[in-house]
Amino acid sequence: MLNSWNLEIATDNYVRRTAQYISKKAETGVSQSASYTEENEFGPADASIILGTVDDLDSLDGESSIGATGGTFEVAKNAEAQYVLGDAEPDDIVNKQFAVTGTVDLFMDDTTYKALVLSGGKVSMRVKLENTAIDLGSGHNPALYLDLARVKLGEFEGGFDNNDVRTQTINYEGLFSLTEGKGIRATLTNRQTSY
Repeated sequence: MLNSWNLEIATDNYVRRTAQYISKKAETGVSQSASYTEENEFGPADASIILGTVDDLDSLDGESSIGATGGTFEVAKNAEAQYVLGDAEPDDIVNKQFAVTGTVDLFMDDTTYKALVLSGGKVSMRVKLENTAIDLGSGHNPALYLDLARVKLGEFEGGFDNNDVRTQTINYEGLFSLTEGKGIRATLTNRQTSY
């Protein structure tokens, strides 16, 4: 079972993803065959972060990138193995509190985002990964959109080194939106026709 999934976006590297799993011991005697497919990586030019109106995912389609320099995105299910006496294997693996958290890094051009954080601002947010250099056919590009309908901007951290460009980091937490009826939506565009 997937326990957590992370994205790390930076201006000097490909978008990196990591996953942590929790499971029971593998069954013996199960034959498996691996298949490999072409991977389309996302570079820094393929990534953007977009903010929109809180509780309105459609507002993200009309907004522009906020000019982030990096960020993180984590989905955590906080899975836990449940053990019972007399067995070395977990009896069950259960999800605890589901959480979507992350950070957004920006140059500190003004205090817009700082003011939004200090006022307890809430927005909708999209992490957009789209490789426009690759055509999947019919004008489609490999893409992954991670949309959060309701985001609470939490902690603000500013870089104040006199020998460096001023930067800011904003922590966020994805919340459930009653208006949209969801907390997170993922849209994947690839060559796979069905799952």
